[in-house]
Amino acid sequence: MISELFSELEHLKENGTIKDEENFSPSFDISIVLRDIFKLSKTDYLIGKDFTVSENDYSKALQALNDLKALKPVQYITGKCEFMSLEFIVNENTLIPRPDTEILVEYILNHFKQNSNRELRILDIGTGSGCIAVSLVHYLKNARAVCIDISEEALSVAEENAKAHKLSDKITFLRHNILSGFPESDFEFDCIVSNPPYIETSVVSTLEENVKGYEPISALDGGKDGLIFYREIINSCKLKKGGLLAFEIGYNQGGTVSELFNKSGRFKDIEITKDLSGNDRVVSAVFTGGITNNNLRNTE
Repeated sequence: MISELFSELEHLKENGTIKDEENFSPSFDISIVLRDIFKLSKTDYLIGKDFTVSENDYSKALQALNDLKALKPVQYITGKCEFMSLEFIVNENTLIPRPDTEILVEYILNHFKQNSNRELRILDIGTGSGCIAVSLVHYLKNARAVCIDISEEALSVAEENAKAHKLSDKITFLRHNILSGFPESDFEFDCIVSNPPYIETSVVSTLEENVKGYEPISALDGGKDGLIFYREIINSCKLKKGGLLAFEIGYNQGGTVSELFNKSGRFKDIEITKDLSGNDRVVSAVFTGGITNNNLRNTE
């Protein structure tokens, strides 16, 4: 059976059925799924260690190869993804955590590294798999988080991840649509963080097939200009004075999101952080207080 499987693997690579696309590396992804199914180390896989294959695992492997041929992301096949050196459960109800988002988490960790003596309250908007909040609470031992998402299915995944990392007692999950306003809370937050949908509606259909064909569109589509969630959050956020609001952004949105902060009149110390490719990736600012600028909310 194993010889048949690897024969099929070579056929897929040789005939070009599986092609390289952005965020997709066939040989690497095939290695990941087969190692996962057969419980092989990377070394054992590379040297072709002999092992017994059950009928069930053989069927799983053939299905995995067919899924890869259909450009299904490897993370959805294995049901897991590494982020911030932690393992997270993922499925097609959540976005796949990406290295770009680690820039956001690392920025917040650095911002609060001197605040280890007091409890920090964090709000994660559009939590998805919970990777941002779970990572922050894992590394900031004095932090607690509230995670909101419009998707009940995504929240279930996030709760599983909090449980897996033994953080259920420090993270609260709430189904809520942020576009209807901020959730009721008995306290103000020290930090609000969000990797919101930020792709323009007209652009979503042009995304790579392994993205638009599998990842939840509601977590990608940021409205006509891609800024609808930034406007609402900047306008309505409930932060302590001096609290931090930090966003992940698209590579070309640094200037426009910074201007939304400026127009609100409620923030200072606006900062853009670039990713490893030199693209704008995070915009953050410190809350100064003040009233909501309703004109900002209605601008598109």
